Amino acid sequence: MRALGLSWLLSSIFMPRLPSRNPTHPTDRATTNTSLLRAHTTPPEGVLWSKLRNQRLGGFKFRRQHAIGPYVADFYCARVLLVVEIDSSYHAGRQEQDAVRDGWMKAQSISVLRVTASDLAKNEEGVLLEILLTARRLLRERDLEKKKVEQEALTPALSHQNGRGRKMKKEE
Repeated sequence: MRALGLSWLLSSIFMPRLPSRNPTHPTDRATTNTSLLRAHTTPPEGVLWSKLRNQRLGGFKFRRQHAIGPYVADFYCARVLLVVEIDSSYHAGRQEQDAVRDGWMKAQSISVLRVTASDLAKNEEGVLLEILLTARRLLRERDLEKKKVEQEALTPALSHQNGRGRKMKKEE
């Protein structure tokens, strides 16, 4: 029995991890990058994080440098599936890559809000208001969709035969 336990342990250590079927599950590379990115936060990210952390913005919980699939989002709110990206000079030549990334996020039903670092520096309150209004709009849309699905589930499906399996005679 002891040998079986040891072989299982060795196989679990040396066997490669199978990829997740969930496309939003972070990849190993993205997970590794998150800790590195958290350690080297840019000044605009630090400013915005001080306003978003601990549910300070309308009670919405944001995560910083959150891995989603193969990508790392600057800020992510799971409640409303919202990614907030701060575009700085680093993004200057990356429009194509950002478009591919945004398309991937959209395919996963995740909304992306891009904010420039200069807008954040010039109009911090306006940027926070835009994030808050976007999160509230997404929450309303999600709640409406949820109510619609619940209502459809509760509404009995009536057949053309009045649900009885036979046609009713018309009284004259």
